[in-house]
Amino acid sequence: MKIGKKTKLFLLSSLLVYKGLFAQEIEAAILPDASGSTIVTKKEIDSLNVQTLVELLNRLPGVSATESSVSLQGSSSKNVLVLMDGRPLNDPVTGLVNLRGISSHSIEQVEIIKGAGAVLYGDNTSGGVVIITTKKADKAYTNKIEALYGSFNTQKYAIDLGTSISDIGVAAFGNYERSDGHRINGDSETKGGRIDINSVIAKEIDSRLSFNYSIKENGEAGKIFNPTPRARSEKENMGSVLLLKYRGLNSRTYYNGFDDHYVNPDKNMDNRLNSKIVGEDIKWKGDVPKIGAFLVGLNVEACKAEATNIGEHDESLYSTYAIKEFGLLDWPLSIKMGLRLNKYTEFGSSYNPEIGLIYKKNGWKMDIHVSRSSNTPTFRQRYYESTFIKGNPDLKMEKATNYQLNLSSNIFRPFNWGITAFYSGIEDGITGLTKPDGIYTYENVSSSTRKGVEVNFDWQIKPWLKVNASYLYLIFKDDDTGLFLPNKPKHKAKANVNFSNSNWSMNFRGDYVSDSFNDSANVEILEGYFVAGAKISYGFKKANFFVEIENLFDKYYEVHSGYPAAGRTYSVGINYVF
Repeated sequence: MKIGKKTKLFLLSSLLVYKGLFAQEIEAAILPDASGSTIVTKKEIDSLNVQTLVELLNRLPGVSATESSVSLQGSSSKNVLVLMDGRPLNDPVTGLVNLRGISSHSIEQVEIIKGAGAVLYGDNTSGGVVIITTKKADKAYTNKIEALYGSFNTQKYAIDLGTSISDIGVAAFGNYERSDGHRINGDSETKGGRIDINSVIAKEIDSRLSFNYSIKENGEAGKIFNPTPRARSEKENMGSVLLLKYRGLNSRTYYNGFDDHYVNPDKNMDNRLNSKIVGEDIKWKGDVPKIGAFLVGLNVEACKAEATNIGEHDESLYSTYAIKEFGLLDWPLSIKMGLRLNKYTEFGSSYNPEIGLIYKKNGWKMDIHVSRSSNTPTFRQRYYESTFIKGNPDLKMEKATNYQLNLSSNIFRPFNWGITAFYSGIEDGITGLTKPDGIYTYENVSSSTRKGVEVNFDWQIKPWLKVNASYLYLIFKDDDTGLFLPNKPKHKAKANVNFSNSNWSMNFRGDYVSDSFNDSANVEILEGYFVAGAKISYGFKKANFFVEIENLFDKYYEVHSGYPAAGRTYSVGINYVF
């Protein structure tokens, strides 16, 4: 592995800073958070009165989520890593995220890291990291059942139970969802479940073992100008994670299995893409003589994929990483440095350095962060084929150098605000585009730039009235042509207004997305849209009743060209805790 002049300069400057400027080290634990990190606690989650993880994420500034995607600062979903209790929810086959059926009730905390995380969390994190921690089961665990009925015969049911037996906590979650859909052959059915066991072994080793399973069967309606009335799809996901913690040593062993089956008899297509990934991440945090508090880790992953007409593919990844944080004299200033080295059987070697300067004082926080990340093309991007999608097996690994400046303050409580400027220089960026024949495929852009500004605020105007809003300005261009990359809108904004008292809660929200281009030639335009929603809830003893309206003004819009969203929809539901 060759290290270029820029990297040598980066490492040398870090060493000089270490030798000459620092007189005092931070003895606190090295935190996994990075610049732009936001932590949402259980108390804050409960105050939002949301039912699902997707609904929760969409209430947070600068975050856009669906059941299969998460975007931060306009990044591609495959460049945002989502972890739930240490298990990646990202499908290595598709790059999509499986958020189906995850109830907000079972979530203890959500941490959002924007534009960073490559050293500690590895590949595909140039957009950021979402870290979900679920509640541990104990005797005080709050059980919950939920039921919902809505437009297009949509039904959702969920149950969340937990308790402890001696020193062993056990929690179980199950969900079922179905809908006829808003288009012909747009029906879907989802089943899923999770079991979580936690205990302390030999009074010193904290352990947590989780199993997850979900399966979704649905029709594939196709594009409105080229429908596929008999195409069907089945997506199955099975995973587990074992977490062990002994003093400064942490071990994370995880498994994910994905199976994607697509059938379209009208095109004589019967394609399957199956993948399995097994990984081990072990890190140690402790004091080293003459170095002080230090974190070092190793990560190994083995992935196997099998696709129709393509055959089997086996790939492995080996990584080592280290992170060090320092305090600067007596100033409220700290510097965090890190480096990750990766070895891929398919893409060769890469290095991911990070350095961050963090200032905190009297309600002000400013941090400057520079990092390099690697994003590998998914199996789907390389090998998958359906009626409207064709993979590109010649895709290269994407590499990005990221710069980020964050400034935030809570000195005007209860008014909190933040502003982030970001810039990424991307080599061999992977982008999707629609060809003239209507087939969606992927290609590398030799050099591209992603830059922009994100602004957000949260204002508790009255005890019963809270407003939060965010705005994203994004420029994402091909450096060689000067043209915009497809499906990257320049403006995004959203706002939430919440009214609440001891029993009632009302939420009104709006999302705006500007026009974007649907092709790399910047000829076809995908029109922007504004969509609003409302939700009213009433709590009575241990029950909570709610009514929700999506697409309040019944607007016609397309998130992707040829795929119209549903018009105005209604749903009613109840959840009960015991």
